[in-house]
Amino acid sequence: MKRRPTPSTLRRSVALPSALIGELKAVAPPELRTNLNRLVILSLQEYVSRRRRREFARAVAAMAEDPQVQAECAAIARDFAVTEMDGIGLDPSRLVSPEAGALPTLRMAEVDAALRRALDL
Repeated sequence: MKRRPTPSTLRRSVALPSALIGELKAVAPPELRTNLNRLVILSLQEYVSRRRRREFARAVAAMAEDPQVQAECAAIARDFAVTEMDGIGLDPSRLVSPEAGALPTLRMAEVDAALRRALDL
């Protein structure tokens, strides 16, 4: 018997308040205002990404408080101290780039707030 492949898209019915839809459309970029499906997908992807970043930041903060991690970092710093004298200055700001496809922070905060209200989070 042939098995059907698992679909890559799951269809779900979600009841959203009309006022929330109005808010989402008001804060959404023009290209997403008429495509609610795409707006919800993008919003949920950004929500998941933000949650993962927060969890990672919490884990890194916990590691930073761990005495064993602190001792290992100090040992690594000692081992590589000589390489810091190579004369190459790094401006950390040149290494930062915005995420592709990300909404501006203020707009994403508005979308996030609207989604939280809709999902009772």
